[in-house]
Amino acid sequence: MTSAEGSPVVAPRPGSSFRVVMFGALCLGSSLFLARQHSTLVALAPSLGGFYEAGVTDLAASPPPGDEDEKDEDETRLLNIQQPDAGGDREVEAEVGPGGSPGPERSPDGSPDAPPRAAAHRETADPTQAPTQAPTGPSQTDAPTVPLLPEWQREFVWPEEFLDQTPTNGHTERWAAARGAQEEKLAMPVVEQKPYDPERRMNILLLYADDWRYDTLGVAGNPIVKTPTIDRLAGEGVRFTHSCVTTSVCWVSRASMVSSLYLTRHKTYRPREFYVPWNETVYDLLQTAGYHTGHIGKWGFNHAYKNRPDFEVEEDGWHMQARGGKMWHVTEKNEADALRFLEERPRDKPFFANVAFFATHAVDGDKRQYLPQNRSMSMYVDDVIPDPQQNNPGSYERLPPFFDNYNEGRTRWRWRYETGEKHQHMMKDYYRMASEVDSACDLILKELYLQGELDRTLIIWTTDNGNFHSEHGLADKWYPHEESIRVPLIIKDPRMPKDMVGTLNDDFTLNIDLAPTMLAAAGVEAPKTMMGRDMAQLYLGEDRAQTPAVAKGRYLEDSSKWRTEFFYEHPIISHKEYIPSSEALVRKDYKYFFWPDYKFEQLFDLAADPREENDLLRDESKITPDVRKILDEMRGRFNEIKSVVHDEKRHVIL
Repeated sequence: MTSAEGSPVVAPRPGSSFRVVMFGALCLGSSLFLARQHSTLVALAPSLGGFYEAGVTDLAASPPPGDEDEKDEDETRLLNIQQPDAGGDREVEAEVGPGGSPGPERSPDGSPDAPPRAAAHRETADPTQAPTQAPTGPSQTDAPTVPLLPEWQREFVWPEEFLDQTPTNGHTERWAAARGAQEEKLAMPVVEQKPYDPERRMNILLLYADDWRYDTLGVAGNPIVKTPTIDRLAGEGVRFTHSCVTTSVCWVSRASMVSSLYLTRHKTYRPREFYVPWNETVYDLLQTAGYHTGHIGKWGFNHAYKNRPDFEVEEDGWHMQARGGKMWHVTEKNEADALRFLEERPRDKPFFANVAFFATHAVDGDKRQYLPQNRSMSMYVDDVIPDPQQNNPGSYERLPPFFDNYNEGRTRWRWRYETGEKHQHMMKDYYRMASEVDSACDLILKELYLQGELDRTLIIWTTDNGNFHSEHGLADKWYPHEESIRVPLIIKDPRMPKDMVGTLNDDFTLNIDLAPTMLAAAGVEAPKTMMGRDMAQLYLGEDRAQTPAVAKGRYLEDSSKWRTEFFYEHPIISHKEYIPSSEALVRKDYKYFFWPDYKFEQLFDLAADPREENDLLRDESKITPDVRKILDEMRGRFNEIKSVVHDEKRHVIL
């Protein structure tokens, strides 16, 4: 069904040249220190209390530095990596051109076997050549648990024989045994935590993962994935069950996070573009207020401003790389850099750090997609991952008629999920990478514990967008479906009343709320350009959240009431057959879709159809008067909120 009114197609804008960041090799001393940090997964005694009372479920034992497969001698086992120069999301970005440039070359059926734009060999073992049995190294259940090196014992040096040795079948076992022998020596002391002081500004730690949807957590009911650290964090804070993004693609969502603006206003239609004044972003505002700021990991977009965070290490677009004589995994590198930030920060300032993990994002263009660490390969071996397509055949055919085999969501579905075997392989590797991020968060939070800072740090765990895992016959994100736009969000706030700890909240929270929430926690007034709200209102109450009086006049609705709906938008990428633009009005009972390139509408009853399979407008002859009434009301409200969002002269809080 087509609407009476059309909406303008979001056009990409030409941008500045893309900045390529080159990284030098890590010095040997840093490599050894960071490797020691990573290789010590912790099992704290119940006596530590607080965040760690639940104990620790470690991943399989970590290999020593250099234990990852640095190069397979048989070059024929290595797959060509169809990866562009920038990697990561920037492969999709390359499809976007002024006026809609052509998409990537593909074979006639749209398969990923078309000639790549760029090809190279990644010098790591091919995970698609998986052994029929689990790795011979220690499993998750039998690996020795080794406490984290406390600050006063970090001069311990691993025996030289373990630092520069060609990996062998027994190497991991010998390494684990050596670690186990040191267990008593490396015992971590109980550290008294500094209490929260309202007169002292709290630290702010944002743990920000990639392509990770709302239900990829054990605490969210996922029966397969193991995320013990994040699950425990939920028990110490509030978990928001209906947190969403206003645009479900990495660079746009991340630009919205730092600016609290919709895409239409920050105009980051491509990763190389970011036009928001830097002094209106959360980084600069906190830095100006006296915070020591850090960015660790993926930016997702390029910004050429001279004023940078105090600590900045960008990692994006790769899973395995050789650096400084060690084969690093990107999550391991993110973890090590975060620990270095916490170690080196000045102690006389509060800090803000965004640990922006690249995982669980795939390596776009690499047919393997997900490359976990070797130490995780024994996880999920015997699990059977539910396949949405087996349970719901014909789902793709129920999408709008312009979804064909050239749609990028369908193409990536063929890469990852076309067969049951592919689905099992890809999802297990995806879950392994999720568990690796969970493990990295564990060490980062333990470093905070060692520094006595846990109880005066605002900790936020969330992600940039969701991900289709074969639902609707699709892979990746972009579109307004629940799997794409809903993300996990957990907040642990030192100010949180005890009766709120461990609770759930089902209000609509958005990625544009992150910056105002962090600024308010720091006592910094958000600029009038920001469109999001301080989420502390939901667990502190409006009075305790201290909503600035100057902001109350900018609210679209009553500032004392939280939003019950929101507008979603996503731009066209490359051309409409590749990734069409999409918009929506999202509520909990109904969702209205609008596809601007085709002037096509959809309406879903989420109460009766939570999977969004049955479009109430699919057969016009069956549209009832009640459905038409709902459609008219939602279409009108959609256009109303859209016009407000697109009116850049109007400063509004949504």
